[in-house]
Amino acid sequence: MTSSRSGGDRESRIRDIQSLLASNLQFRRFRPELEEGFIAHVRDRAQRLSRDSLWITIIMYLVTAVLGLWQVDRFSDPVYRDGNLAAMAWLLVVEGFLLAFVLSIPYLPGRERFYRLYASFSSGGAVGVLFYGASLFPEPYFNVFISYVVILATVVTYGVAGLVTRHTAVACLAAVLLAIAAIRSQGLWLDLGYLLAYGGLANAIGILLSFLLESRDRVTFLQSQLLALEKDRLDEYAAEVEQLSRQDALTGLANRRCFDETVTREWGLACRRQESIAVIFLDVDFFKPYNDTYGHPAGDAVLRQVGRALAATVGRPADLAARYGGEEFVVLLPDTDLDGAHAIAERMAAAIAALAIPHGRSAVAERITVSMGVAATTPTPDSVCGELIDAADQAVYAAKAAGRNRIVTAA
Repeated sequence: MTSSRSGGDRESRIRDIQSLLASNLQFRRFRPELEEGFIAHVRDRAQRLSRDSLWITIIMYLVTAVLGLWQVDRFSDPVYRDGNLAAMAWLLVVEGFLLAFVLSIPYLPGRERFYRLYASFSSGGAVGVLFYGASLFPEPYFNVFISYVVILATVVTYGVAGLVTRHTAVACLAAVLLAIAAIRSQGLWLDLGYLLAYGGLANAIGILLSFLLESRDRVTFLQSQLLALEKDRLDEYAAEVEQLSRQDALTGLANRRCFDETVTREWGLACRRQESIAVIFLDVDFFKPYNDTYGHPAGDAVLRQVGRALAATVGRPADLAARYGGEEFVVLLPDTDLDGAHAIAERMAAAIAALAIPHGRSAVAERITVSMGVAATTPTPDSVCGELIDAADQAVYAAKAAGRNRIVTAA
């Protein structure tokens, strides 16, 4: 029942995802649980990128810092050189702190729970500090240079923040407004029109880039979810087919293939451990006359009842009851000697007798009975499991020859 419910839920999710993929995903958010999964997908990708590019990012930052300080020292008016160098050093220290914070996010406690807060702080902080830093350089050359840096940094921030577009836009736009407020409150140089122009351009490009990336990511996320669900479905089908290939359709017991594979494996284990292993062969007495008298459906019902009785008698996980073919059954008992196997066979015979299935054509009783052959051995490297099976099979024939409805142990 649980498998059926989970399968039905999976099929419903597959249909939902296929419907979403067939629709226009622009400006669309998913239903809450799928949206949470998508946000986690974007977050995890950003964290992997942060971890994988750690040293490259640090090297690029150091190269940028050296080039920035060299350019300020090289091209500053002597009147402003010291102030410009101090401003650049301040920018590098603050941006370096923010970069270190970004690179440490994958290792912070509670990163999944607080990732949006961490990423918003670092993204908005990086953009806001650059906007603020632009006002620290009154020379036109550096105004233009910093403007380009701000545009590039803002666009990159939108692309790698690991947030959906709306969250990144709120963080970056809020940071720009706070930076402008800080600049005005401190009376720093500010060409508000120029600042808003390149600030607006940077955010517009960033929002467009982020939107395009998010649209693509939503499609790839849905496709990955669909592939995972379809793989799960195929795995379930494969498991069902495998189970059916090892299960007798009539009785629900293991089939002969399963028995042959299991006895070979258990034989090897018993040989290595030098433990006894036992087999019980069981044959329903006068089954053909029963079928001829009561019909094949009634005969099938007998086999099902006998199978249930055998399955109920073998209790250990390693024990295996199987339908060997026709009215023949076999039971594998690892780590069991001949006396123990005989005792189990007696319990099986009693359980089948307790079924009290009428059999008017039986020559030994008025109910269904069985003939059983029991064999056990401790394997050696020179022996094969076929010898044990043959011994149990011969014991069944001996039970039939002795009058049926009995248990015979192999010598």
